[in-house]
Amino acid sequence: MKREKADQPITSDLPRKVFNVAEVALILQTSETTVRSFVSRGELKAIKIGRILVSEKALDDFIISKEG
Repeated sequence: MKREKADQPITSDLPRKVFNVAEVALILQTSETTVRSFVSRGELKAIKIGRILVSEKALDDFIISKEG
């Protein structure tokens, strides 16, 4: 996804504010295993409430940290 403005969230066109591992994998175009690895290494902030959940802000921050 390409952002038009630097301050516009990358996931702004998605309606939800929290994503599960499968959804994050689809957004990042990677595997669920890779997403879990990012979380376990602390690269992608997440919470575990029965399952791993990633907030929209955490996903935006992660993507921004990988740019450049």
